[in-house]
Parts: sequence; C-alpha cells; structure tokens
Amino acid sequence: MDVFTYTLIIVFFIFAAILSFIDIKHQKIPRFLSFSFIGSIYGLRILGTLLLFLISRGESEAGSLSFSAFLFALYPPTLGLILGLAVFYAVRVVSKLKLGLADVWFSGAMGAFLGYLGWYAAIAISCLFALSWIFSLAVLRKIRAKHEGQKEISLLKTFRQIQIPFIPFLASGSLCALLVSSLTR
Repeated sequence: MDVFTYTLIIVFFIFAAILSFIDIKHQKIPRFLSFSFIGSIYGLRILGTLLLFLISRGESEAGSLSFSAFLFALYPPTLGLILGLAVFYAVRVVSKLKLGLADVWFSGAMGAFLGYLGWYAAIAISCLFALSWIFSLAVLRKIRAKHEGQKEISLLKTFRQIQIPFIPFLASGSLCALLVSSLTR
C-alpha cells in the first residue's frame, strides 16, 4: 500500500468515527460534515490516482499508465459513489424517508472508498449487523414487556418500531470489508 491509501483509510475512519458518535447521540448529522466526508474521500481517490498517473509517466519514456488506464482506475470509486448514492436514496424514498439522508451520503462515501464491489460486501455486512441488533432489541423488549405484565406484543410490531443509528453499522461493515479485502490480496 502507498501513502495515499493509508491517508484515505485514516481520513475515512476518522470521519466514520465522528459521524458514528454524532449519529448515536443525536441521530441527525450536519449536512456540511456529510458533504465534507464524501468530498474528502472522492477527492483523495482522484488525487491519488492522478499522482500515480503523473509519477508513472515520468518513470518511463512511453508512460506505463496511459490516460485511459487513469480513467479506468477511477471507474470503481466513481461507480461505487454513484451506486451508493442511488441505491440508498431509492431505499430512502421507498421507506418513506425512514432512512436518513446522512446514511445516503455515507453510503456514497463508502462506495468511493471501497469501490463498487467492496461497497456490496460492506452493505451486506452492515445489514447483517443491523438486523441482528434490531432482532436482539426486539426480543429484549418483548421479554421486558412480558415481565412487566404488559399485554402481549408481536415481535414483528416491535421489530418495526425500533429506530437505530445506521452509520455505526455502515462504518463497521466498511471496516470488515476492508479487512477481508486486505486479507484476500
């Protein structure tokens, strides 16, 4: 890994930690933080690829990285950014705005950070973590209601009532996807 990859990882997880704490505490992320996050991640991807392109052109006479290869190197993060934004925005619309807009922006930043294939893996892991957390909370609520002598409530109704901050799950899914991808290289 090069310096830009490490910088990208550090910047991503600093933003992810800050946004996770804000999401847990307030469940409302300031828009400037979301835009700064997505701009920083995608900007670093472009800058790193551009510098690699310029350095490789100076190392050989023919230039080992052509302009088409430069554009091809930007394909995974660009497609990941677009895919992350589009899919999560569609989920937001279908769920009648139950998914926060900050989650949409975070998903786009995940796509720019991990690329489109890494985004798929991170979303699968994030959803698995979130669903297991929601199921655990629903079971605990049902048990507590039973012990407190309240009327019987259905698990599905309890499952639908739970609201959780989703950014911490997206951040943990990104971390797992990054670890899996680095172990498989």
